[in-house]
Amino acid sequence: MSKIKSASKELAELATRKEAQLSAFLALLSPDVALQLATALERDRLAGGTGLPFDAIFAGLRPRLRQLSAEARRRIPTPQRLFFVVIEGMITDTAGDKTEGRIARRSLDPIWRWLLTSQSARLEPLRDQIAQHVLTGDEPAALAGQRQFDFIAGDAIRAAVKKVESKDRAGKDLIQAVGGQRGFEDMRELSRVLQISDEIRELKTALPPVIDYENPEQFDKIRGVFERTVEKSLSGAPYLILSLAPRVIHPWELFGIAAKLVRAENDQHLKASELAMVGEWLVQGLEAEAAALKALKPADFNPARADEFLRRFAMLQTGMTREIAMRKDGAWGKRLLKTRGLVSSAVENLFERTVKELQLAFSMQRASSGSRNGAFVPAYSGLPDASVSARLEALTKFLATAKQFASQLGYSVALDTTLVAIQSLFDDYTDGILDSLAQSRGPERDLAHAWAELIVRVMTPIFSEEAMRILTRRMTAATVDVQERA
Repeated sequence: MSKIKSASKELAELATRKEAQLSAFLALLSPDVALQLATALERDRLAGGTGLPFDAIFAGLRPRLRQLSAEARRRIPTPQRLFFVVIEGMITDTAGDKTEGRIARRSLDPIWRWLLTSQSARLEPLRDQIAQHVLTGDEPAALAGQRQFDFIAGDAIRAAVKKVESKDRAGKDLIQAVGGQRGFEDMRELSRVLQISDEIRELKTALPPVIDYENPEQFDKIRGVFERTVEKSLSGAPYLILSLAPRVIHPWELFGIAAKLVRAENDQHLKASELAMVGEWLVQGLEAEAAALKALKPADFNPARADEFLRRFAMLQTGMTREIAMRKDGAWGKRLLKTRGLVSSAVENLFERTVKELQLAFSMQRASSGSRNGAFVPAYSGLPDASVSARLEALTKFLATAKQFASQLGYSVALDTTLVAIQSLFDDYTDGILDSLAQSRGPERDLAHAWAELIVRVMTPIFSEEAMRILTRRMTAATVDVQERA
């Protein structure tokens, strides 16, 4: 608590200074203290506090909060956060063209501000009431107020959208107010979601935080709300399923839920149903992962990011095809095959770059003097650089991940070629480093030992445990021989 008081005092002093200074101060806070500070500030704002630059402070806190797990960083349900809960599973941080079922996070604040400005007389009192109910812990009253808020907001957005679509002069002002064309398109889709916000909120309350749709009781609740949603708004039904995205363990489970609800035996049946958008949403997600992997530039790619994209793509593709039969001649099946080819091509380019980087790091040269004159020896001149070492380890971890999915994604031949090249490099370099360990003394031997330890760490992810045990024993033996001769 003393840290929070101290941080709050310093924030007040920084309030009138440059934003860069504020951001620098916030960057020094630990994630846990950042969370406590964010919670205290939100409670203050809910209570009507206006003495601090909340937006600037939260902009600085967000990078620290993201270091916490999703569960740990859950904060007070402010009126704005409660309002956007209905699209929680559809919010994306990825910039790009608008697609159905995905609303850009950057659109949320402009939409919220436009709503409160254009409907201030009706929405501001409701917002304040909801805030008070949250502070006092009166969840039923907060939910009742939120339903009224949804109704008014939905009507206001739909009326505004009609003006834009009818080329009304006020339409240009609206588009500008919500951040441009993408913001407007996101707002229009939000209005469709708000038509079934009661059902989304009801399902959120009725189901546990993590759902198992194969549980008959849970699925019956989903089906009951779904059937009422279809009667109320057929076009809104897919949004009910997409709203479950934060509550399933894996995103592809939405495929299974949708297929079971409309009794689809394969992807083509689902594509012809009222829940086609759910399948399209998942296929687009798969294509986005493939595109992200393809966009990595081999010359300076981040192996950890490549690992993340590849793992998500492979698991999503496997999960989707497991949940529902996917016809290769169907529209979605063809797109899945295309994305798999895209991923295979992208990964093969990264393989080539990985081999080059490993060859550069563990290069050999002819000795020009000493007892090994003319022989090939490891070409190092100093201790391994820490950042380079970390990158080399990340590269082989990426290769290890790629190895898991090689058959599934169709790049086995390229991976085998890559591993053969690395095996040759490994054999030559370890022979040279062991020879250096056996013949060197003092600082020279310490240097050789550091590089020997590095190649063990780098190669462990892609070689067998037995191979690495043998190398470690040979390193120990070489070191012992040096000590005995000394």
